[in-house]
Amino acid sequence: MTKRAKLWLTRGVTIAVLVAVAIMVVASWMQAGTVRADWLAVSHQTPVGAAVVVAVEPDRVVLSDNGGANVAGVWGLVFDGGRAVVGDVESGSDDRIVRSLLEVAGGLTPGTEVSLDVAVWSAGDAMDRFGLTEELLNGPEGPLALWTAPGVDDTWVVFVHGNGADQTQALRMIPAVAEAGYPVAIASYRNDEVAGPSPSGTHGYGFDEWRDIQAVIDFGLGNGALDFVLVGYGSGGSIVGTYLYESRSADRILGVVLDSPMLSLATAIEDAWIDQGVPGWTIGWTKAIASMRFGLDLGAIDHVERAAEWTAPVLILHGRDDEVNPLDAAAAFAIARGDDALLLTFPGAGPDALWNTDPTRYEAAVIGFVDDVAATVSAFEPVDPDR
Repeated sequence: MTKRAKLWLTRGVTIAVLVAVAIMVVASWMQAGTVRADWLAVSHQTPVGAAVVVAVEPDRVVLSDNGGANVAGVWGLVFDGGRAVVGDVESGSDDRIVRSLLEVAGGLTPGTEVSLDVAVWSAGDAMDRFGLTEELLNGPEGPLALWTAPGVDDTWVVFVHGNGADQTQALRMIPAVAEAGYPVAIASYRNDEVAGPSPSGTHGYGFDEWRDIQAVIDFGLGNGALDFVLVGYGSGGSIVGTYLYESRSADRILGVVLDSPMLSLATAIEDAWIDQGVPGWTIGWTKAIASMRFGLDLGAIDHVERAAEWTAPVLILHGRDDEVNPLDAAAAFAIARGDDALLLTFPGAGPDALWNTDPTRYEAAVIGFVDDVAATVSAFEPVDPDR
């Protein structure tokens, strides 16, 4: 081979390599961009599945099933001009679902279009029903709405909703917690429907939201709380975990309850990409590109990897078939925590529908856990709000 031929061959190989690298970089950049839309975009709660009322009786309602009306358990029923609560399915066929009717307000009549709401009660309905009051806090990024209900204990139970939900997510548990005597605080945080947007406009899984939870804890400390149990739903569980790492008040957290938590966003993204056929050997740097583009440290919010840093006992409640927040991560976290974590699974329950599927078991587990961690006399003195 002549020198000229060798030179052209070398140039050809170099160009081919550079083109291949450029293609991989562009492909990885584009794949990394899906993280924003698929995982970081702020979403808001929507009711489950549409249906039409076929008939209404004093204690039951018959629904046509357009996909979702036959889900098990206790659900809210949302319709134009009213709201109801339905119990479990009594009987059903392909297009006729009979459910018990527990309560109704408004004109629920044949032909009415309805949707099932996992939160069961609306905010307006719940404020009077459960004795909730609203406080406006000065959060790091602007005003935060905080719902509170009184209790006789000095341990407060603080609820943190997930992305795609709002404060109503916690309403199902308020009666049981109040009956047990614990004051309740239901947090809002940046980017949800009542608080202002964050500078990034994206959901951070606690990367920055934990500061809003600090404002809630500070309010509690200024109003008689000595210590707390945190309850996190979905990505709210990740927010709770980050709070434990970062907060100056983390030692006041007696226990943590996690409902269908997102405990490893990095693993969830990786699993999704593998299912989509993304080459495994590109995933590492693609996640790094995503972290760089969106200013999110995936390692900092990987709670399975950081399980040893959690400072309180943990109760995890999880659906066995949850495809949004996989059970594998919750199981790995529980194993890493050892005796400090208890994992309870619920068969046939979708994300955020564990209480709906089995309210009795769910409430017994949560209240039993809170009673256990709050049983001893608090080691803390009251905080003087004027200091």
